[in-house]
Amino acid sequence: MIARADLSHLKWSALFLLLSLGVSVAIALHGDARLTQAQAAEREARQQLAQTKRLTESAANERDDGERHQAAYEALLADGHIDTARDDDEAQLRRTAEMERLYERYLLPRFDYMFQAYRPFSEGGDHFEVGIQHAQLQFSLRHEGQLFRVLDELRDDGYVVERCRIERDGDLLNAACDGGWVSLRKREAK
Repeated sequence: MIARADLSHLKWSALFLLLSLGVSVAIALHGDARLTQAQAAEREARQQLAQTKRLTESAANERDDGERHQAAYEALLADGHIDTARDDDEAQLRRTAEMERLYERYLLPRFDYMFQAYRPFSEGGDHFEVGIQHAQLQFSLRHEGQLFRVLDELRDDGYVVERCRIERDGDLLNAACDGGWVSLRKREAK
């Protein structure tokens, strides 16, 4: 038989056992919840790391593309194929100056030109558009060799001849050419 004094000790022991068991279960559940949170945080950190790596690789590729194309871009810019004009009026003034320079350089008896507005006809990506400024040129020359030099110089300035009509009029050679300047133009930032 169990004595009354022992029963009191057994009660307290059972109570402490149940209390210890309850605290152990609470600690275990809390630990499991913390473990689940830590695993979720680790998954999120791995996803962010993977996304950061992808973004870093993309930025490195863009930088490499930029470096690879930089020389070509600078050559196109120097040759006037990338239009740096802020507006159509500035571009037309530059073209007019080019025409006047040709007129004076080759001492042409007649040199008339008519420009049309710049027209985009293709998108060249996020930063550029491809467009053309049409121009009709009518000029008189003294001989065929002069015609080839004028057309070569126009081509070097980016003028693309679509068609030319050439007629002899006495001592002069009259040419009427249609064409235009194909160029890349920077897009306005949005």
